[in-house]
Amino acid sequence: MTAVGAPTARRLAAAGALAFMAAGALLIAASWSRWGVPCWPDLDSPACLTVQDHRFDYLLPTEPWTPLGRTAHLAGVAYLMLAVGMALVFAAARSAGWARGLQALLVGSALGIGLVTLASARAGEPIGFEWVILPWLLSPLLVATILVDIVSLSDDRAVLSDRAWCAWAGMLILAHPFLGLVLTMIAVDYNPHDTTPWDGMLGGGAFVGAGLIVLTGLATRRRAPAQR
Repeated sequence: MTAVGAPTARRLAAAGALAFMAAGALLIAASWSRWGVPCWPDLDSPACLTVQDHRFDYLLPTEPWTPLGRTAHLAGVAYLMLAVGMALVFAAARSAGWARGLQALLVGSALGIGLVTLASARAGEPIGFEWVILPWLLSPLLVATILVDIVSLSDDRAVLSDRAWCAWAGMLILAHPFLGLVLTMIAVDYNPHDTTPWDGMLGGGAFVGAGLIVLTGLATRRRAPAQR
């Protein structure tokens, strides 16, 4: 279990929340860079149909790939910030040793995604190592398991309430790449040429939401003793 004191845990969680919000803002910026000009407001415009091609996908790019502006750079840094945010929030939580291993797996996957995406952007071509995303693809199962451990160890000293932890975990699950793609397709209600327009916006919004939940939970938890 975590050995940090309550004030340190709160500072770690707050810093992690800010990192989550930065990650979300960067992902939203990457998505806007791809979709904003060509697809607003007409999803059937020639420019929008062009950028729907898979060769413009920027997260962990694979061949064939055509770099599009700074999209890959923004997405890569976003996942580095995500790794930082998760590491800090997990450090603030009371967890068993086995759960720390799962947490490290998630943090390492996000870090790997960010590094590989940035390296590809720098090289101007995919560098491989797409397997780093595998733990993140399992994130719903891993996050749910980690959540059970955190909630089972929760007490009055915990930085967040059980409800806040559950909401935070829900945001991470909502940011799953496949779930985000499906929900975006439903929300846009559009049959894409390849990649659904505005893909990436939901994941970015979920990361911002996760950060806001942590900050709100910290503020609520801090006021609770004074209200007793």
